[in-house]
Amino acid sequence: MHNYIIRICSFLLLTALLGSCDPLVEPSCSSCDFLLCRINGKAFKPGGGSFKSNSLSVLLTDNDTKLSIGASNPDFFIGVSLLTNSPLQVVRYPLVNYPPGRGLMSYRHVDGSFQSRDFGTTAAHSGCLDISRIDYNPPATMEGTFEYDVVDSLSQEVARVTQGKFRLFLHR
Repeated sequence: MHNYIIRICSFLLLTALLGSCDPLVEPSCSSCDFLLCRINGKAFKPGGGSFKSNSLSVLLTDNDTKLSIGASNPDFFIGVSLLTNSPLQVVRYPLVNYPPGRGLMSYRHVDGSFQSRDFGTTAAHSGCLDISRIDYNPPATMEGTFEYDVVDSLSQEVARVTQGKFRLFLHR
């Protein structure tokens, strides 16, 4: 009987721990665009109100050399800006400062008052954008991963954007 109770308690504890995970789950639809990441360890997914009217946007301009990605939800906006000398390729791009590439994050914090704070990459707080697939044929798509650290220039608080992954339809 004692072993039975220990097994049940172990099972319940394991179920609670696994159930409390905050997974980053890609949509099962292969024709859906998405962007997912963690901000300071918490899952981020665009949608539901935003800093901008669209919760996920991507723009590729200047002969496919300038990329802007933006994603937002009610609390956060994250973005990547990239400027290259040639059309984007399957390669790792550094995100340090703009140009050539920059990681961005803004957030709203409500604690009785409203405040908005802006964070950006610097020489000391940087990251990368890895493009793993790009197809310029309609519908133009791009897939990859990203990760970067950003700093608030006023408070010097550092935020970590990690485990970023995306599949985006390119608007040119």
